[in-house]
Amino acid sequence: MTLKLNPLFGLFLLILLTLTSLSQAQEVNLAAPEQTVLRIGVKEAPPFVMYDGTEYSGLSIDLW
Repeated sequence: MTLKLNPLFGLFLLILLTLTSLSQAQEVNLAAPEQTVLRIGVKEAPPFVMYDGTEYSGLSIDLW
């Protein structure tokens, strides 16, 4: 007696095995991330970015 499988079942099984192997291949990095410096350049363009001599303000600065 031979077992006949539906071709869609074979495709489903192939996709399932591929997805599970991909999820296991990802490494989980639980260590603390390195501290990096983020530098942001701004250009005065009222009312988006304004500089009053001591600090920046404006719509873009507030949204940042």
